[in-house]
Amino acid sequence: QLVLGLNAYDEWGRNEKLDDTGLKILELLAKDCKMSIVELAEEIGVSVNTVKSKLKRLKDNKVILGFRTRLNTAYFGYEHYKVMMKLKDVTSNDRKKLRGYLRCHPNVIYITKSFIADLEFEIIIEGKRELYDIIREMRIKFPNIIKEHDTMRFCEEIMLNYLPDGCLRR
Repeated sequence: QLVLGLNAYDEWGRNEKLDDTGLKILELLAKDCKMSIVELAEEIGVSVNTVKSKLKRLKDNKVILGFRTRLNTAYFGYEHYKVMMKLKDVTSNDRKKLRGYLRCHPNVIYITKSFIADLEFEIIIEGKRELYDIIREMRIKFPNIIKEHDTMRFCEEIMLNYLPDGCLRR
């Protein structure tokens, strides 16, 4: 899975525009990040050295933040949940403590901002009982912060493409 950054800046801090080759590289890698440099060059119609230099620039400019493995956690007997929390009137310090707790939790894989909830995170656990134990622990650790929560189990994770065709082209 390709991990993209939000912005690319040149050495003077200006937002950098991507050329067609850079865009094509991103689009292809978003679909299959295991493509070799040779395959990318053949698909785009440029030299291997061009792809190497473009990839280096995309990484250096933090357009490409990395690549990560996506495991079928169900194969290993784990369940994947999204937890959405409504918080009480909390201070920024309280929010930082809660986010810090989640960042350090070994089962939490994502913490995201949401329009629906004050705090969202995704967690991989062995079963629903473990999820309830973790949430109960959070309520004990942060008694005046969590107002309510809602959970959603992912039954099947469909391959996500964080760069749908044409989204960067204008």
